[in-house]
Amino acid sequence: MSKKAKNINVEINEINNKNENYYEVAIPNKQVIGTIKKVESRYQIDIEKSNKTLFANNLESAINDLLVYFNLHGKI
Repeated sequence: MSKKAKNINVEINEINNKNENYYEVAIPNKQVIGTIKKVESRYQIDIEKSNKTLFANNLESAINDLLVYFNLHGKI
């Protein structure tokens, strides 16, 4: 069976710390889906709920991969 399609708003916040810069992908007022940080020449995606790690070649791909993973495995 397929899931019923629905739109989900997401926020991408850039977090600047002294040690590292990263992006936080979140559903507003609900939960953080994951974080994305640049490691060497690629982007590391850390998924909050499952403690899994994915990698992507650019930031746009990293955001898309995180949203696809969340859509397949996550619940709001």
